[in-house]
Amino acid sequence: MSGKVVPGRNTAAAEGDVVVFHIGLRINRLLAFSSWLPTFMSMPRMLRELSQEKSSGLLGYKVLYGGLREFYVVQY
Repeated sequence: MSGKVVPGRNTAAAEGDVVVFHIGLRINRLLAFSSWLPTFMSMPRMLRELSQEKSSGLLGYKVLYGGLREFYVVQY
C-alpha cells in the first residue's frame, strides 16, 4: 500500500448484516523475531482455513502493506 489517502467514500453492496474486522501488525524491532514472527505466520493459515470453511461466514479479505513494518488485514 502506498499510504496515499483515497478521497471520498467507498461502499460495498451487501445483503444482511456485515461485520468488518481490521487487524494490524506493526513490527517495532525487526530483530525480535520471537515477538512478531508467530503472529505474522499464523495469519495466512487462519485466512486459508476460514476461506475453505463456508460456515465460517468469511466473505472475503484484503491484505494491505503500510511499508516495511506494517501489515493489515481487512476481513468481511
